[in-house]
Amino acid sequence: MFTNEGFLEATQKKLEIPDIPGEVMAVLLEYIYGGEIANVGPVVSELLEAADKVCAHSTNCNFPVW
Repeated sequence: MFTNEGFLEATQKKLEIPDIPGEVMAVLLEYIYGGEIANVGPVVSELLEAADKVCAHSTNCNFPVW
């Protein structure tokens, strides 16, 4: 999606994901890039929903998860 010229996201510098709040995305990215989450706090249920949407919980996705 980000490298394929056929997708709009490949040409934009900013990607909006309207159904995942910024504070939830920050925690999700912390996990994706760091492998750990220091403080989930009040976003735990939203974090689980976001992880499900981006398939961060499984290796059985249609795309690789690092």
